[in-house]
Amino acid sequence: MGKLREGVMHGQLNLVGSFDECMEIQAQIKAGEKLGNRTKETASSFGTRYCRVSMDIPSGVLPIDTKGVPVHLTWGACVPDSCHSRDISGLFKLEALRNMTTTFDGVYVYCFDNKPITEDDSAVAAIVMLSIFGLLIVMGTLYMMVTNMKQNAKSTGNAYELPKVPLEMKAMYNMAYKNDEAETKVDLSNKTTDLDIPKGYMPHAESTQNGQLHTNGSVGNGSAGNGHASYEKQSFHQLEKPSQQSGGKPKAINEKKKQGVLHRILKAFALQENVEKILSGKTSGNSINCIHGIRFLSLTWVILGHTFNYGIVSIPSLWTTENIVEATEMMKRFTFQAVIAGGFSVDTFYMISGMLLTYLQIKQVEKLTKRFNCAKTAAYTFNYYFHRIWRLTPMYMMVIMVYGCLMKYFGDGPLWPEAVKTADDCKINWWTNLLYVNNLVHVDGQCMAWSWYLANDMQFYVVSLFFLVFLAISIPVGVILICLLMTGGVAAAWYEEHIYNGSFFTTKKDGGGYWNNVYISPWCRVAAYCVGMLLGVLLYKRPKKALKTKYALLGWSLATAMGLGLVYCTYSEYKEGGTEWSRDFRAAYESLGRPLWAACVAWVVFACHNGNGGVVNSLLSWKGLIPLSRLSYAAYLVHPIMMMIHVYSKRALVYISDYEIIYLFLGHTCFTFMVAFVVSISFEAPFMALEKIIMGR
Repeated sequence: MGKLREGVMHGQLNLVGSFDECMEIQAQIKAGEKLGNRTKETASSFGTRYCRVSMDIPSGVLPIDTKGVPVHLTWGACVPDSCHSRDISGLFKLEALRNMTTTFDGVYVYCFDNKPITEDDSAVAAIVMLSIFGLLIVMGTLYMMVTNMKQNAKSTGNAYELPKVPLEMKAMYNMAYKNDEAETKVDLSNKTTDLDIPKGYMPHAESTQNGQLHTNGSVGNGSAGNGHASYEKQSFHQLEKPSQQSGGKPKAINEKKKQGVLHRILKAFALQENVEKILSGKTSGNSINCIHGIRFLSLTWVILGHTFNYGIVSIPSLWTTENIVEATEMMKRFTFQAVIAGGFSVDTFYMISGMLLTYLQIKQVEKLTKRFNCAKTAAYTFNYYFHRIWRLTPMYMMVIMVYGCLMKYFGDGPLWPEAVKTADDCKINWWTNLLYVNNLVHVDGQCMAWSWYLANDMQFYVVSLFFLVFLAISIPVGVILICLLMTGGVAAAWYEEHIYNGSFFTTKKDGGGYWNNVYISPWCRVAAYCVGMLLGVLLYKRPKKALKTKYALLGWSLATAMGLGLVYCTYSEYKEGGTEWSRDFRAAYESLGRPLWAACVAWVVFACHNGNGGVVNSLLSWKGLIPLSRLSYAAYLVHPIMMMIHVYSKRALVYISDYEIIYLFLGHTCFTFMVAFVVSISFEAPFMALEKIIMGR
């Protein structure tokens, strides 16, 4: 049996014992050994099984202040493997333990059973599906490896003679690299020689006019203006002589035409292609680059908040924390309010989503409304929804499959739960996630409880087409409709919060009233999305131009003050001796706080995009954050899974302290993005490439 440790006054009531020591025991019973009143005639052996006994302790039983936190006693027991849960329950009904257990509200026993994964049909199906994708990745990678080797062999071989070029061109080439001139013009003569071209260098004459050769200023994969002069890159195959069999067309063009659907499918799964897509720091010329930093930092804020939740208090009957009562004191600190306010990060994502959609789609819809064509309108509508669903759903469904079917096999230990409810619910209610209605249907049995955000975002996207049409017809009318929707969202949030009067810390106490009806409901969260749509209209209509300094300073001052006020105003309630908020004030904070926070972030985007961002824009637009931003969707899907696997697999309890949480947060963040990278190149990037094949692009 597990032994009682120190720290009872701080809620240390987990007598977990040593899981590994228990599972390693192999007991031997020799022949002739006497057991009770029986003598063993033959030798035998048996293994052991670890069982966990959980008991709810009623308030007032222990002489400690639990701060309102329900306390559980967890007792580890190592028993022969022939014993089962009912046997351990009977053990606690014996006279020696009966007096103790009668004071508890209930005794729950879970004995670990190492069931082979081959006996689990859902797990086998998931492994088969993952194996198919793994095979496609291997095939695609090897295929592209062989294809690239053949192309390199043709490029470096002697399949053709290098063209005779003027001697002055060779001199110009050497001068360009020696003198670092950005532009060189050399008179051509009739003298020619073999051009000594270094390996990997692709010469290309931009144009020849009046006996002069003009070159641009880029080297290798660099960009113009980097201080080196060379010729523009060109496919080496274009230097080949035209093939008579192809009617005078270059051989490379004919080879490209031969690349069929199978080639493109294998290429879609090739690691060479997908890794480059994810890790590239390049963006298009009209990109709003500060969004990459905002997206990454917002996700780390989500991870920080969830570090205190998933694995630590996510299963009410299973405590993994050594000092849960003492840890509640952290909420009373002023600095901890930044963790409590982590829910605003979701509103940041909603704002960005609404802004990007409006900013990118108004022009397309305007073209349709000016010259209405039924076929083109239908095609646009289909593409509008298909692209979004295809972009999000495949990777989403794969993560759900792995989480629902394989989560139980990812670890073990004295803290490993009998069941992870949100994982088991995936086997039943996965279809609500597929239809993006899991925030409205079977909410109490929601698969991947954190996926409610995706349902809201998809629902906002679906209805946004209605507003885009009115924006394309008349900007003022569209803006008025968006403002009406935002007003309705604020009113709905105020009304629902006034009824339930809850907060994020009461979601497990009020029967899910606040969580189901306020926190995850789309009508209570749409206001932040509307702020993003209004920003998208502003960026689309207003020329990219910096504001005057005084207006920029005023905007930064207001946004900073409002953002800090929204984050830290909760200190008045949570501090030691704080005043509990009234129902009206809490309703106002819940309904107005989210769109106001979205407005603060909207100002940051607007200022950075228009040249008023300064050092903030430099940090948020750093190219190193672009790959991490691309991985944010995959990271959001997998980060709670990584947290639960880590905490539930521990052999000792978590002692919550500032250092421990920081260490957990950094570890969760690093491992989350590592796994997100693998998930993204395995499922997200291939399906994005397959979309082009399906749509004929």
